[in-house]
Amino acid sequence: FASGTTIKMKVWSPRAGTPILFKVENASDGNIFAEASSTSTVANAWEELSFDMTGLVNLANSYSKIAVFPDFGSNGAGEDFYFDDISLATSQSVLPQLPVGFESANTTYNLIGFGGVSFAGVIDNPDASGINTSGKVVQLTKSSGSEVWAGASMLLAGPIDFSSSTVVSIKVWSPRAGTPILFKIENADDAAINAEVQAVTSVAGGWEELSFDMSTSAVGVFNAANSYGRFALFPDFGAAGQGENFYFDDITIQ
Repeated sequence: FASGTTIKMKVWSPRAGTPILFKVENASDGNIFAEASSTSTVANAWEELSFDMTGLVNLANSYSKIAVFPDFGSNGAGEDFYFDDISLATSQSVLPQLPVGFESANTTYNLIGFGGVSFAGVIDNPDASGINTSGKVVQLTKSSGSEVWAGASMLLAGPIDFSSSTVVSIKVWSPRAGTPILFKIENADDAAINAEVQAVTSVAGGWEELSFDMSTSAVGVFNAANSYGRFALFPDFGAAGQGENFYFDDITIQ
């Protein structure tokens, strides 16, 4: 814990508002422990929760055992919970800012899926060819039967700077041509302040760059004077999920 005292863990819970308790223990003495709780905010989708152990762990102690308590404080209801990517959030970890290329090991790419879209994390580029030979991209999976509005959102370190252009470009890999991709920007504190623009893929099984001119937003009113510190991606917007993977990279202002 010398480099940080916050644990990050990806959690899939069947219900929002579910307490998750994370505990660290000494391997030989269970009386030497520290624990922190966090609460799920989405249902049936992955999200990354943080467990702040600041002031709870003693750096002189050895903690080499962990315990995870799903729906802590309640009797079991026969539900499944899933956990992945348990890591220590070091002091170098920061939120991203546009342009976002997903290559930095010290940046927290905190995409949160909703409506049936799951964020598989930053992965190796599965098709490093054509216009995108970068090493890392993000994968969004639109599960079978997921909502027509399913997507994933990301909080940024600060508002997007639209002073030079209102056009956002994104490299997209879609399994099908003719697939609508919706890009939405929101105020980090007030989701009612938003704008969204749709583009359609023209390539199947390959990378292409799509452009989204936020000044043409048909839903929500774009105002460059507003602060937009969060964005959301909606793969195959308007259609129920078919269990397909979509990949995104290099989100930038043109």
